[in-house]
Amino acid sequence: MKKQHFISIIILLSFSINSFSQLATNDDFNKERLRINKTGMLVLTSWAGANIATGAIGWSITKGKTMYFHQMNVFWNIVNLGIAVP
Repeated sequence: MKKQHFISIIILLSFSINSFSQLATNDDFNKERLRINKTGMLVLTSWAGANIATGAIGWSITKGKTMYFHQMNVFWNIVNLGIAVP
């Protein structure tokens, strides 16, 4: 009987020690995830700004299908900017 209690306690402790070590790992993982996410949003903001500027110039100096392409590019990158800024 004592042997079964001892084995149960060892198993219980091994699971609790493992879960405590995972807490530290999850915190490190979360910090790295947030850093990557911020970098990605900075890249998306820069990309959207450059495309809005290029599209606005193209929209103002072209005609026909090309003008509508640049117009669509400006509007789509306003959406990208709206995603990236918040």
